[in-house]
Order: sequence, then structure tokens, then C-alpha cells
Amino acid sequence: MVNFLNSLNFFNSFYGFSFRFLFILVLIFVSLFNIFSCSSNRDISKGSKAKDESRTPVLVIEAKKGSLSNFLDIDAKVVYNVVSNLAFKINGKVSKVYVNEGDYVKKGQILAELDIESINYQIKQAYDAYNSAKSNYEQILSNYNIQKVQIDSDLNKAIISINQAKANVELTKTVLYQTKKDFERYTILYNNGAISASNYENIKVQYQNSLTNYYNALYSLEQANENYNVLKLKKDRLKAIENQVKSAYYNMNNLYNAYQLALTYLNDSKLVSPIDGVVLKKNIEVGNVVSPSFVAYIIGDEKSKIIQANISDTDSKKISINTLAFAYFNNRKYTVKITAIYPSLSSNSTYILQAKFLEPNNLKQNDYVNLQIITLTKEGFIIPRQAIVFSEDRNYVFIVKNNIAYKKEVHILLTSGKNVLVDNLEEGDLVVIDGQYFLVDGSLVNAIKK
Repeated sequence: MVNFLNSLNFFNSFYGFSFRFLFILVLIFVSLFNIFSCSSNRDISKGSKAKDESRTPVLVIEAKKGSLSNFLDIDAKVVYNVVSNLAFKINGKVSKVYVNEGDYVKKGQILAELDIESINYQIKQAYDAYNSAKSNYEQILSNYNIQKVQIDSDLNKAIISINQAKANVELTKTVLYQTKKDFERYTILYNNGAISASNYENIKVQYQNSLTNYYNALYSLEQANENYNVLKLKKDRLKAIENQVKSAYYNMNNLYNAYQLALTYLNDSKLVSPIDGVVLKKNIEVGNVVSPSFVAYIIGDEKSKIIQANISDTDSKKISINTLAFAYFNNRKYTVKITAIYPSLSSNSTYILQAKFLEPNNLKQNDYVNLQIITLTKEGFIIPRQAIVFSEDRNYVFIVKNNIAYKKEVHILLTSGKNVLVDNLEEGDLVVIDGQYFLVDGSLVNAIKK
């Protein structure tokens, strides 16, 4: 009975109320059955009772092969490797806000808009200025083209006139040369009385006419050259108008660019997400006045969401890249894979650990998680740590065969929480997990399987 009570006390120290209560009821039932058995079998019953009372009640489990892992517990947080700080490209007043913190957005999605009334006014002003400059340019260009065509035509005619005048000068010069020779010859004949006065007068008139024609031809050439020079001067002056055309064109082009820029303000009045991601931060509300230097939204690329933690130099040596780990947040488990371990810039003894998620999740920026990283895994037999009987130089367990407890030495391969991984067992061995401290090798037991 002493052994029985001691066993009950031991069970009370390790298990909950329900199991202890059930175990006590079983023992009471066995005792009552022995006490109130039939009188005709009293002697046999007494013998059986004495035999049962000599057995120590124990709780056993069946040994099974398995693997056990050691974990490294680390405090970590969710961060985004790729973030976009978004700001409007122009000054303005926020008129519409479409998304808030935590919202998921698509690439190209409009996040917010500025008031476009003032932008439309700028566009109209820019268009009117461009249209006026365009009309001015077209008028100056038309005037320039008309004058240029006329001057070019007159220059061509002047060149033709000069060429004709030159030809006429050459012709009259030839005639003058011939009539002069004739006049000189006739003068000698006339002085010698070889010809009549009338013949002499005729040749003299021809000479004088050819001389007049020659001088007239020279004058015509001089006039043609003067006319050409005047036209050249006009063409030179036309370059000033050409410069006006260029200036008008540049002015028109600049105002066109200003108009196009004003049109871009209409597009720039909309703030658009450049990536698929989640809104990490919203810094604007309707009515706010913003500038290009003000960050309106911070968007995190969902594909870049990772877990990051600071670890010691010692722990960094226990972890390998591509090791699987588990992140726990609000009683949910997420599978991750270690992707990077590198020294921290802020401390020589600290390392940065990064892990990527292997499954979709709703975790947000700066959510703190408990990261459990597998540092060692071994194969063996998994049993509760309480089953081990520790001694100074060895560890052992009791296994039950045919209601007899046998002491068996084991080696602890790995410890994880309340379980240990041991060797030197066989599949199906019944290992005592409660009551073993009342046993010796060969003790008779009543084994209750958990």
C-alpha cells in the first residue's frame, strides 16, 4: 500500500487532475473487486491480491523512431527590401485620396489627385500664348517668302540683263573697231582726193554712230550692274527678316514646349503607383498643399517582403543559408527560408539575418515575429525527458516486457523542450515515463499505456 500511495503522489506531481482522477478510480476499482469477491474464491482472491499488490503501477509509452530538431529562437520583424517614396511632381492642393495604409495596390493604380482647376487655367494660358506666337511666325514667314521669291526673281533677271549688256558691249566694240579702221582709211583717201566728200561723210557718220552705240552699250552695262547691286543689297537686308523668322520660330517653339509642359501637369496631378505592393505609409489628406519634395506615400514591393533580425556572431555560425525556419505571429506559423547573413555596419559583433516568405501572408511592415530556426536535426527515438533516469556517469530508462521492468542504458542525442532523442531502443519498446524511480532492474509492474 505504501508503494501504491507513493506512486499516486508521483503521478500527482507530473500529470493533470483528470488523468490522476481516472488512475485513482482504476486502482480503487481493482481494490474493491478484490475485497468483495465471492467467498468461495476468497483464498484464491487473497493470493491474487497479494500478487497484484506486489506489482508497481507505471505509465508507459511505445517507443517510435523519429527526428528531433534544435531551434534557435530570435525576435525579428517584417520589413520591405524594396520601397518607393512617392511624391507629386508639381505643387498643388490634394483633392482626392483613394488608398490608405495597409491597402494593396497595383502598378499604374491612381493613389491620389491634385485640384486641376488652376492646372486647366495654366494650360489655356499656355495654349493661347503658343497660338499667338504661331500666327506671328506664319505671318513673318509668309512676308519673308514673298520678298525672297521676288528678289531672287529680280536678281535672275538682273544677271540676264548684265550678260546681255556685256554681249552688246562686245558687239558694238567690234563694230566700232571696224568702222574706226574704215573711217581712218577713208580719211586718208579723202585727203588724197581719192573719194568724194559725200562718201567721206557717209563713213564718218557710220563711225560716229558705232561710237555712240558703243558708249550706249557701256552705259547699259553700267545700269545693269547698278540694278544688280541694288538687288543684292535688298537680299542682304532680307537676312534681317530671316533672323526675325528664326526668332519668331524659336519663340513659337518655346511656347509650344511650355504648352506641352502644361499638359503634363494634368498627368502629374495624378499620383500613380509604380509597382505592385502595399501602402506602408500615407502622409496626405484631402485639402493638404503639397510640393515635389513632400513624400505623399511609401509603397512596399510585396515581392520584397522579408523577415529581418539582429543576431550575435555566435548564433550566425549556427545558421546556414537556405535553412528553413518558422515565423510565429498571433499563433500562426509561416514557413520562411534564410537568404542572407551579413555583418551589421553599426556593430562589429552583430549580424543581420534575412529570410524570405515561402507562402503568401498578410503580415505588415514592422510586425514583430518570433523566428525559430532549425540548427540541428537527428534521427532516433523520441521520448519524454521525464522518462530518463539520470546517474553520474550514464543515463537509462526502464522498458516493460511481460510486466517486468528492465533497466536499459540510453544516450541522449538531442534535447528539445520536454522531449529527448535517444538511441539503443527498439521500435515498439514500452518505455516507463512515470513510476520509474520506484523500480529496479527486474521489478514486477502493472503497465498502463498512455
